Amino acid sequence: MITNKEHIIKYFESGIKDTKDFKIGIEHEKFLFDEKTNKRVDYPTVLKMFSLLSEFGWKPIMEKENIIGLQKKGKVLPSNQEIKLNYQVIS
Repeated sequence: MITNKEHIIKYFESGIKDTKDFKIGIEHEKFLFDEKTNKRVDYPTVLKMFSLLSEFGWKPIMEKENIIGLQKKGKVLPSNQEIKLNYQVIS
């Protein structure tokens, strides 16, 4: 139970990594829009795109029976609830 500010500070301090464990990452967000309607695409449209990308070696990231993103050689292309795509590279 949190009873004072120090409890919160200790919680976040416990997650601090040693500098030898630091990694550099980049995140680039792209929102997908339907050209005809100018509205954000729906999840089935994202799944079609993921299906096409699988032909280029991208593998699905599953959450239960749902594809929530793709991964390939240390790169991740996740989809989230707002149907945006994040491109992440972690080295």
